[in-house]
Amino acid sequence: MGQKYGITNIGTAEGNTALLNALKSGQQPGQQPSIVQGSITPQVEQTDTSGIITQNQDQSVSGSVLDASGGIPAPIITPTPTPTPETPTTPPILPEIADNKAIYVAKQNAVLDIDKEIKSRKATLDSAMESKIKEIAMSGGIVDAAQLRSMVLTESEPLVAEIKDLQSQRSQLVGEQNIAGKAYQDSLNNQKQSDANFYKQQTADLAAKKELAQETQFAQNRLKLKNRILRKINKR
Repeated sequence: MGQKYGITNIGTAEGNTALLNALKSGQQPGQQPSIVQGSITPQVEQTDTSGIITQNQDQSVSGSVLDASGGIPAPIITPTPTPTPETPTTPPILPEIADNKAIYVAKQNAVLDIDKEIKSRKATLDSAMESKIKEIAMSGGIVDAAQLRSMVLTESEPLVAEIKDLQSQRSQLVGEQNIAGKAYQDSLNNQKQSDANFYKQQTADLAAKKELAQETQFAQNRLKLKNRILRKINKR
């Protein structure tokens, strides 16, 4: 029968299928089988891929996941930590302390120096007094201390004037030393207050850092949770 329809491979799966198709189509014996355009082309069901991102596409949108609105990439935002400047662990030294201390020490040394000058000149005056006492004693005279002192002071008038001048200078230097000492003490008190403010601010800064770190951690946790939710939505 197959030969009537021009089919020579009857008995094979291909031949049997061709014969069955010829009978179904109403083909007459001896007629060549007609070929319908596209009849042997399998119909492939088209699949909507608008909401699918392939692996390569996903790589091109690195750091994104699909959200629930038609496959639009939703960027994964990772907060960038803000660099924190180094905080000094010790309070700064006020420059006025060194300046005021130098002035105070200089005035103090000036008073000490003038004290040495006054002491030296008084020693010279006392030596002149002793010499006069010995001189009168050797001559057999009677020594009257008050009279002798008045005599020596009269003979040593330039030296006495010099001592009075040094004592006046000393009084002025002592006043300057007291002023410098007060300024130095004030700067030390300012340093104490500055230290207290420093440690107070340091405590506040540490508390602020801790709060910022907690807020940053909370934000990162919220982002991680959001990204997990978006990935789950994408997998549905």
